[in-house]
Amino acid sequence: MLKTQKELMEYVIHATEKRMKRPFSKLALLSILGGMFIAFGSVGNIITAANLIETNAGIAKFFGAAVFPVGLIAIVVLGLELFTSNCMMTIAHVEKKINILKMLKILVIVWIFNLVGSIFVAYITYQTHTLSDAGITFLSHLAEHKTHTSAYDLILKGILCNVLVCGASLLGYIAKDGISKIFGIWFPIMLFIILGYDHVVANMLYLPLSLMHGVEGVTFLNVSYNFIFVTIGNFIGGGLVIGLTLWYCNKD
Repeated sequence: MLKTQKELMEYVIHATEKRMKRPFSKLALLSILGGMFIAFGSVGNIITAANLIETNAGIAKFFGAAVFPVGLIAIVVLGLELFTSNCMMTIAHVEKKINILKMLKILVIVWIFNLVGSIFVAYITYQTHTLSDAGITFLSHLAEHKTHTSAYDLILKGILCNVLVCGASLLGYIAKDGISKIFGIWFPIMLFIILGYDHVVANMLYLPLSLMHGVEGVTFLNVSYNFIFVTIGNFIGGGLVIGLTLWYCNKD
């Protein structure tokens, strides 16, 4: 039986209340794992697309995008912590279940430890020479584009990205069996990769890894610039567009 919008809203509130009760150590560890799984999908995207791009750029993008969703699928099924889907905690805030400072504190903790998990995977990817020359070239073009896009465009792409990510997370909740969860999450996430939107946790793999490889034109400063504006866009997309719209349309 399909869940109603009100039930989805109640699910987000319940998840927020559980998150509030977690000690710092558990929240941090689940966030590290969340960052690692998004990073796994990101590395898979690079390797798959790079190996196909010389044959057909469109096919390369499609297959890379098809591999990437494994990260969010694992996060939803395993109950890990991810900054972008946690932006929907705004629903719990407007329902007076969590105050703004507590919500922001949780979001900051999850963001930081998603970064730790992503950098951990990036370091091992770099250290073990996982990427071929084609993979490094593909990463270079990707990172150069992400660090030289205007702040306004990064915010806009971040908004639409997290509309799809939060929608995928809710579809994962609606589904009761494993296959339904996989497909419910897979298609929206695949779509945001194909459309070229920006997900701050995915960028936590792409951009630090490009720094490790010494990609020309990518610096700590413009990596930070990307993180800031994509984070803002992701919060607007998940917290306001999805979260507050869901709340407003179902409030008594």
